[in-house]
Amino acid sequence: MKLKSLQGLITATALCASVSLAGAQSMFDNFDSYTLGSIHGQGGWEGWTGIAGAAGIVSTDQASSGAQSLRLVAGHDTVRPFSGVTSGLWTLSLQQYIPSISSGSTWVILMNGYPVNLNWSVQVLADFDNNLIGVFDGGGTLQGTPLALLKDQWVDMRFEINLDANSVSSFYNNTLLGTHAWQSGGFNELAALDLYPDEDTAGGTAQVGPVFYDNVQLALVPEPSTLGLLLLGGLAVLYRFRKRA
Repeated sequence: MKLKSLQGLITATALCASVSLAGAQSMFDNFDSYTLGSIHGQGGWEGWTGIAGAAGIVSTDQASSGAQSLRLVAGHDTVRPFSGVTSGLWTLSLQQYIPSISSGSTWVILMNGYPVNLNWSVQVLADFDNNLIGVFDGGGTLQGTPLALLKDQWVDMRFEINLDANSVSSFYNNTLLGTHAWQSGGFNELAALDLYPDEDTAGGTAQVGPVFYDNVQLALVPEPSTLGLLLLGGLAVLYRFRKRA
């Protein structure tokens, strides 16, 4: 058997096991399969605490992949609840697009309690008017140093969550915003992603938003020991195959 085939076997084995470990809690959403209009009730998304009128809009105005994305303006508060994410290492990632015409601010929030016993873990604030983005912990304390806000382009946001070690690291455009405790007096779980446009930070009554989101993904990260076992399993399968050949 050629080395290329060995690599393929090990890779396939690892991928299959990773999918099995992640189970139903993992998700990927690019909004392309949804009906245009309110996101409420589509793909697990809802307005804040089930209020349909608070849900954002599936739109074709912008898209990072495919033809559709999630569009939010003032009055929207859009949530994607999760269940069973109570241990292990997880990565939550998404892409954000802020047009230069937008005013106000918007939050990307990760919650450890929802829809009851509400509790916050991560609060990333994008300030459109001052062109800054920073991360706050669940208690509202700024972590790290704010970065320059990027507009008129799709920007990657990523959260590396270690529920076993009670920590989370937030990244913007692959640059670390800050690392802090996942929760203090809350719950050891990822309960929801909350996308919330806020008031005009300049103090006026200008339109808040729009802001767009695409390619939202939640994925379990296998621990190194698990990956090692997967590789050994692949080698064992290969050995048995060669013995029979």
